[in-house]
Amino acid sequence: MVDNNRKRATVIGLISVATIVVVALIVANRAQSNRPSAPQSVNASAGNGFANVSWSRPTSTGGRELTRYIVTPHPANGACVTTAATTTCTIWELTNGTSYTFTVVAKNAKGAGPSSSPSSAVTPRTSIRVLPICDVGVVRPTKAVSAQVVAAVSAYYAARHLTPIKFVRSQETILNVHEWPVGFNYCRNVGAGVSGEGGFVPSNATAAVMVLVDHKPDPVTGFSTHFVSVALIPSVGWRVVGEFTGWL
Repeated sequence: MVDNNRKRATVIGLISVATIVVVALIVANRAQSNRPSAPQSVNASAGNGFANVSWSRPTSTGGRELTRYIVTPHPANGACVTTAATTTCTIWELTNGTSYTFTVVAKNAKGAGPSSSPSSAVTPRTSIRVLPICDVGVVRPTKAVSAQVVAAVSAYYAARHLTPIKFVRSQETILNVHEWPVGFNYCRNVGAGVSGEGGFVPSNATAAVMVLVDHKPDPVTGFSTHFVSVALIPSVGWRVVGEFTGWL
């Protein structure tokens, strides 16, 4: 009698465990199904220190609007994040002579879906003459303004007698060092056409950020708000290298 009770208890216990596992799998599958499927048709073309990547939307959005795409190079060297309306981006800071593949992940309000199949391998080289894709739709990473950047920008405006200053949102946007070199730079618009804009980051800079600053109105232009680009120069430190009334 005791043995039978033990057998029944064991069977009931196994059934309970199996039920829990099945329920957990159903919940996990439902959660996963609420996320988008993998983006399709990932293609890449190499440039000089960068690669242009394009892809197609996933076949399923998980029943929700897409919010972001994340493009990752392999071997890993940063990532590119875009809005849901954008299916192209340029990955910067790649090493010439190194072979890379790229994968793309789509995100919605429930989270990230599975990674796409990798693109074909491409190798950036100094000899390649290809324009980068214009950065419309790119979401740049931000962080709290560092003390070094605060000091550089404060000194810049103090020398021009335009203090006090205020950092809008108290954050800095991280820039790709080689995306805006000093001079006039061209990029390829998606669809057709070429655009250009002035660059400001010195070729020897090892880091660059942009901050939005309110300051005392300029006595000549009357402007009191500027996007300010700041670069880290070896043996010099952080230095203001550009100032704009808008970010194109």
